[in-house]
Amino acid sequence: MENTDHKGFSELFIKIKDYISTTVELKKLTIIEKVVTGVGSLVSLMVLAIVGLFFLVFLSIGCSIYLCTVLDSSFAGYFIVALFYLIIALIIFFGKGNLIANPLANSLVKSIFSTKKD
Repeated sequence: MENTDHKGFSELFIKIKDYISTTVELKKLTIIEKVVTGVGSLVSLMVLAIVGLFFLVFLSIGCSIYLCTVLDSSFAGYFIVALFYLIIALIIFFGKGNLIANPLANSLVKSIFSTKKD
């Protein structure tokens, strides 16, 4: 009887050890999945930002040239577009908490703690 109790405890110990190692492995894989998803999102966001920046630069140059033609001035169109960007920069600077920081923080928290429905 004593021999079987020892064998039962040994099997229980092995099963607990396997359970813990499986749980640790699952946590590692979950963390890796979140990191890979985050990096993939970051890379795609960076590519989108670069393409958007090129679009904005060429659109700004086009608008500046058009305004220079309409106003019959060599520099007025560029100054008007620069003033437009200055106004946008001031709006972003004074509203950065509500416009950028809070939505970004909320988005990061949601993506980190989101659970996938399989």
